[in-house]
Amino acid sequence: MSTVPLLTPPVRHWHCPACGRTSTTTEAEPHAQLHPCPRARGLLTPYLPGESGRGKVTVLERQDYEQHSGLRPGVTETLQYDHDGRPAMGVVVEHDGGAHTALFVPGINIKTR
Repeated sequence: MSTVPLLTPPVRHWHCPACGRTSTTTEAEPHAQLHPCPRARGLLTPYLPGESGRGKVTVLERQDYEQHSGLRPGVTETLQYDHDGRPAMGVVVEHDGGAHTALFVPGINIKTR
């Protein structure tokens, strides 16, 4: 008779340097944890791993047009807006070990007949 060890999923602790929220996950695969951060204008913001220490959160404003001039009638873009209605391109959380980034890539909606 052989014994099979039971593997416990790893517990990862996360924190946000801007708002102070924390989270815990037990996902075995590599992953990132996000949350709507009130200090990053309500945008989805990456948590930092628990051992990362302090960090700086920066919201990346969209620096292009909200709607490209070449779009035809019935074609719109889906952008991510902050709680003040400003279009955002992403959120960067910098820390001593590097940076975690959430990018908001716009989608294009096309109405068909």
